[in-house]
Amino acid sequence: MNDRLINIQKHEDHKTYVASVGTHVVGFAGVRKNYSYEQSGIYVRILALIVKSGLEKMELVVS
Repeated sequence: MNDRLINIQKHEDHKTYVASVGTHVVGFAGVRKNYSYEQSGIYVRILALIVKSGLEKMELVVS
């Protein structure tokens, strides 16, 4: 996973967002910016969405 993340971070159109509770990582989302064929402009596609087991229904605050 570490090698993959290093390679992904080299691409400006990819971003990784990490969810944490205190000092514990409880999930992450990997997204990519794409250009649309159907209309002018761009959109963002969620490529990965991982949440620690048991915390799926926990309310998160984005900061």
